[in-house]
Amino acid sequence: IAKIIPEIPREIFLKSALSDFDWSYKNVMNGQDDGECWVPSYAVLNAARIVAYSKMNLITSKIEGGQWALKNLPKEYSPVIQAALNQYKKSDKSNVVNAALLKQFMLYTKNIVGP
Repeated sequence: IAKIIPEIPREIFLKSALSDFDWSYKNVMNGQDDGECWVPSYAVLNAARIVAYSKMNLITSKIEGGQWALKNLPKEYSPVIQAALNQYKKSDKSNVVNAALLKQFMLYTKNIVGP
């Protein structure tokens, strides 16, 4: 594979990933401020993937990124990350999260990955 597909430079990969992150971040931040809401699994798991890449240079799937985040990010965000994993895996567990905590998680990840 390495002979056919060249390694993608970190700057190019990060630029693409951050563009996607910014779109998700804006959507979450424009959502409700309090109460419960459905977890946007794409936004949460993609944010987790980008943090794993930013901190550890890991390229992960959404599920792997979420699992990494459960082990490595502050435990206060575990309910959001776990709900996103449940939703992504089509689990019958709750897919509802605290809207304020969701926004805090997205802000936390934005502070790690940059502007």
